[in-house]
Formats: sequence, C-alpha cells, structure tokens
Amino acid sequence: MTRVPSTPALARLRSQFPSPLDRRIILHRGTCGDNAGAEAVRDDLVTSIDDALIEGALIDGTCDGSCWAAPAATVQRAGHQHRFTHLDRGVPEELARCFAGDCDDEYAGRGEYGLLERLGRQDGTFEDAVARGAYAAFAHTCASGARRALDAVENSSYPARYGALPEGGTLTVAAQQDSPAAFTDRHLLEGDPHRVLEGILTAALVTGATDARLHLGGQPASARAAFEEALRQAEAHGLLDGSALGGPALTLEVTDIPPEGDAIGIDAVSALTTVFDQPPPPTRLVALSGAVPRPGLYEVPVGGATTWTGILAMAGATPGLVPGLRIGAAGDLVARDAFEEIVTPSALADGTVVVLARDAEV
Repeated sequence: MTRVPSTPALARLRSQFPSPLDRRIILHRGTCGDNAGAEAVRDDLVTSIDDALIEGALIDGTCDGSCWAAPAATVQRAGHQHRFTHLDRGVPEELARCFAGDCDDEYAGRGEYGLLERLGRQDGTFEDAVARGAYAAFAHTCASGARRALDAVENSSYPARYGALPEGGTLTVAAQQDSPAAFTDRHLLEGDPHRVLEGILTAALVTGATDARLHLGGQPASARAAFEEALRQAEAHGLLDGSALGGPALTLEVTDIPPEGDAIGIDAVSALTTVFDQPPPPTRLVALSGAVPRPGLYEVPVGGATTWTGILAMAGATPGLVPGLRIGAAGDLVARDAFEEIVTPSALADGTVVVLARDAEV
C-alpha cells in the first residue's frame, strides 16, 4: 500500500528527530494488557533476554486491539512486526530469537494499514508517532488546501462509511458514552492519540472550523491522559498554531460535559487520516465480543464483499455454532440465516458486535 507522500513541511518536522531504534519490543499494556497481567510480564522479558540486548529497547505500549492475545508483545524490526501472545504462560524462546533477528516470517500480526496500523505499537512520544506516519494526512491537507481536500473526502468512500462532515462553526467531537462502542474509542485514545488529534486537525481544516471541542465523558482516566499528553506534545511542536505544517490555528478544548446536538465520533474523525492513502482503505472498526475465541478490535472492509460469516471467521468463530449477533447500542439482532448477507456501514451501526452463545434463544 502506498500511503500519503511526505510534504516539505513534514520532512522538515521529521528531520528534527533521530530515527527510532531499529529493533525493539513493544509490551502491550494499557487498560487491556494490564488487566491481563502485562506488568508482571515485563520482568519475565528482562530476565529472558540478554540485558545488553534489551536495554532501552523494551517499550511500554498499549493494547493493539487484540484483547484475546493479552498479555502480549510485538517485536519490531525494519520491515517486520511479529506479535507474541499469552505471555502469562511464559516468554517463548522464539521471541528472544526474533528480537535478535531470527524470525521465520517476513511479517506476522495484523493492523498493517489503516486505522490499526500504529495502534499500541508506539512508545508514547511525539517523535515516534511522527516517524511512523502521524500527521502525514494533515500535512497533505495543509499543502493541497481545504477545498481540494474536502473534494477528496467527499469523492471517497468516507461519506458512505461515516456520513457527511459538519460545516463550519465549532467542530464537536465526542467519545461514545455509556455504550459498548466506548471500547473502540478507548483503544484509539490510549493506543494512537496522535491519530485522533490529526483527525480533528484535518476535519477542522477542511470544514473551516477554528475552534474544536472534544468530549471525553465516560472514558477511563488513562484514555484522557494519553490524549492530553499527545495534545501537549503537538502544541509544543507547532501543530495547533500552524507554524509546523501550515493551516490556520485551532483552539481545542477537552471536556467531560456531554455534547449538545450532533457530534462526530472518535473513530469517524480518526478515519480522516486514511482518506488520502493511495488507495484509501474502505474499512470500519468493529468491536467484537461475546462468545468468540478472539474478541477485540477489528478493521473490517466494507467495500462490498465482507459478510457476517467473514467477520466471525476473523475472530476464530464457527458460524454454524453461532445462533446470532447483537449489533450496536440498540442491540439489533442478526440471525444465523442472515450471516451470508453483505455487511454495509449502516448495518454495523456504531461498530459493536456481540456474538451470542450457542445456547442463546433468538
């Protein structure tokens, strides 16, 4: 996949920072990982791998969306990522060998493009986020201008997946409150807060908004803290006043007060960062839970070929043993006899899919 090409302004920003380590281990912590015992796994990793090799290369990341795998870690090397799962059962010898450069696979793991590309695989610094692709879409928007960028958004699959962007005034972005979809928002805020912020900046520029308000009511303190740290970093490097990449200055307020009226969701605003990829991934995020072997966050193509059977297969479920699915906050039922229907963005509602147990009555 060809992503957004660099602009001169983005190249200047990236040149201010040293290149990331050429190999490292990302321990997937965050709310999901720590609840599964990832903190204790850290000591096991240190004792299982030579101290001289691992010094400075063991990074505390967050969950990458694969909640089923926790506690987990990802080995990153140039052109390579490999996730190791269920480390509460011990650190496999393969992890140490992979970190040292001996891996059987060219690539292992998922989330290699789109909204999940960087999720949970960063060290929390502005430098690392930028080196791994953050703010490329915003830089492209600044360079091409608001009108051309808005045309690109409107001519893409984005409106069919998320609806129209708001017009002018104050841009209102809100996390889901008291809804299972808050699961998705928390992952994005904790695991890739610079993507959320880049989406807000991009949305503000293309809609002409100079003020934005982000409502985080119902989110855990860890999610808010991660976003506020990303905001502080971006402000310090000139992203919000326009001095780094261009564009008008944006005033952004973070609040816990529920929004009045319509607001754009966290996943929808984050998806703007993929619109300018070539080609852009026509996907939606799905929070899959319930009676399924691999619950977690999935990036699902909604371009006209994916069925409910396909989504279940991603998570290791046997469709013939699943009586039905509950979709969205309203809990709409998709019965087994409809599993071969094409999944549309509207059918996904807020992206929450609960797999019913085989003995459930539908």
